[in-house]
Amino acid sequence: MTSVASRVVAFFMLALLSSSGVALVLPFQGAAAVTSASSHLVIRSTPPPLPDVEGCYTNTKLAATGQYGGWKSVPCATPQQLANLQHPNEGNGNSPGIDGIQSEPKLVLPHITITPQLQSGFVGVWELPNFVSETDTRQGSGFYSIQLNTNEFAGSNGHTDAVQFTIQTIPGYDTFVCVWNNYPGGNSYSKTCVTASWTGASWPLGDCGSCAAVIYGTVVPGTSNRQGFRPTVLQAQAEMPWVGSTLYGVVAGDSYGLQKNWLAGSGTILGQGGSSGAVFSATDLSDPVTITQVTTSTCPQKTFWNCSIILAQHGGLIDSGVTLEYNNLDPVGVFGPNGGTLPIGTVCFEDGCYIQFASVILPPVSSGIHGDVVNLP
Repeated sequence: MTSVASRVVAFFMLALLSSSGVALVLPFQGAAAVTSASSHLVIRSTPPPLPDVEGCYTNTKLAATGQYGGWKSVPCATPQQLANLQHPNEGNGNSPGIDGIQSEPKLVLPHITITPQLQSGFVGVWELPNFVSETDTRQGSGFYSIQLNTNEFAGSNGHTDAVQFTIQTIPGYDTFVCVWNNYPGGNSYSKTCVTASWTGASWPLGDCGSCAAVIYGTVVPGTSNRQGFRPTVLQAQAEMPWVGSTLYGVVAGDSYGLQKNWLAGSGTILGQGGSSGAVFSATDLSDPVTITQVTTSTCPQKTFWNCSIILAQHGGLIDSGVTLEYNNLDPVGVFGPNGGTLPIGTVCFEDGCYIQFASVILPPVSSGIHGDVVNLP
């Protein structure tokens, strides 16, 4: 279809849906960026898209140009390297800090509703200067995970399944970026991981643009044409400030059919795995120690911020219990750039929705009740 024809179809759909009272969202135009939409930063960018071939990859930013040099295939983590990595557990999670976004049914024509399928998302976490330490309840100091979790769904194996995209640390050894295809009822947790060698560098504190640790996840639907067949794949990639300017990526098979069942995304910083907890300490218990951003989109990652028209905003706030890892943090709202409060809630833009929340240490102080607004440092 030509560009002109595409625009004609788009405007026809706009007119049709507007007449039926559907909320419409136009595509974002221009370069993606990290913007200061409040008193802290909002991630509005995604890294270069991964290849569609299963395997593990790295992509290093070139000092001369400041641009990424392209994805290079590397060996995936071996069973020996993964021996001490705990699998994340699915279930009725017990952390109050795992907020997320769920796709909601939308009326697109009279008597016709759709529930938009998600194709990509990410979780970004900043550690703030109020942070002192973090200890995993099973494994000790410095062990944690940053998780992007899907909803549980009826999988192609006839059971309840889920997918988790993770960053998981083993301090002094390695950091792992993984795709987990989980069938909890069968105690089956299949993983594909890439290894980022431990450098000894610390996670820079603050809400600067380069201070966030981010785990991205996306579904790339399979294709079947004259050139052959390519199965659907799941992609995870991570930006981790403590490993420098290299991106780490994983491409794995869609074992249980997430492609047709991805309806929610949630996550934050949690225990490393095995139902463990991330226990934080802080200088001031009344001030946040982290900020989390959860973003979901009905677009694939490579067109996350400039894809074609989305017919309806898709996001509703959920308090997810999809993982058994937890933390001792309580999510609270943050202040906007002009002193106005930004309570926890979804913000929907052209191609998706996001939420942001700060987190204070439990038990909450007088101003730290879930949903209250606590000023950032």
